Amino acid sequence: MPFKIEATTATGTVSVECQTPAETLRKVQELEQQPHGQISVKDRNGRAINVDNLIALCDPREVT
Repeated sequence: MPFKIEATTATGTVSVECQTPAETLRKVQELEQQPHGQISVKDRNGRAINVDNLIALCDPREVT
């Protein structure tokens, strides 16, 4: 299931496409380590997904 991350950073707006919940979670965590404003994640239908829901969608073997 693809996801789209949109974030505001010190260098401008970032938009990233990810294919799996685990990949998306890793990218969100990476973005959180940098100075940032808003970070939002949406599924392929445009629905907002929060981090807790993203974690629930992950295969437990992929989350570190």
